Amino acid sequence: MPRMKKTYYPDDISGQISWWSNVQNEASTYLPQVGFNPGEVSDVLNDAGWAVYLLQIARAQASNFASTIFGFVDSALKGGPDTMTLPSWPSWMPSVPAGPLHGGIDTRRVGWVKQVTGAPQYTPDVIGAAMRLTPTGTPFDPNTYTGEIVNAKAVGHEQVKFTVRLAQGNIDGGNLYLQRNGDSQPTFVRFFSMRTFIDTTPLKVANVPEVRTYTYWPVINDEQVGQISQSTQVTVS
Repeated sequence: MPRMKKTYYPDDISGQISWWSNVQNEASTYLPQVGFNPGEVSDVLNDAGWAVYLLQIARAQASNFASTIFGFVDSALKGGPDTMTLPSWPSWMPSVPAGPLHGGIDTRRVGWVKQVTGAPQYTPDVIGAAMRLTPTGTPFDPNTYTGEIVNAKAVGHEQVKFTVRLAQGNIDGGNLYLQRNGDSQPTFVRFFSMRTFIDTTPLKVANVPEVRTYTYWPVINDEQVGQISQSTQVTVS
């Protein structure tokens, strides 16, 4: 049967940044209307500030540093300078949010959204719309859903980084398949539950670059559902 998320929370990172930014703008207005006290509103705003920072700034800097590390590893393995020094860990943390960072932001989000939508004063068309807590679109149908690889790129020796869609949380993840040039059919790699992950399948012939065709099949409750994604090609070395 089709299933729909009870609250709206975007699947993609840019959407999540926008969602939390909206919370920063609207929480002080609407949360008191459903019974949140000043301390509770402050806690939500603190989580929102950290969520935006972690999703927008820290992720970007971590990605840049990962590229530096992968480049260093490749250089060291394939003939870099005679004496090499590990890259210095970047200074990430200028202009961090003022409040303390408490782990479990997403868990708390689920809790306070449930508190909001369960309050007698809650109005889906006003508070729900303003806070972006109401479902959007049509109910999710696993039979018609098609897997989607947003991005796939080689990021180091025998490493391919993927970004996929998770249907706004309506699928549990997906099975990754690869087919090398010359293979008669795709082979199963493994199940991945995360939106971003890295495949570390070894080269078929050591140190010989190869072209791989990847596909991604959505999974719910350990069963493949819907349609397999369009294929994407990556040259791996």
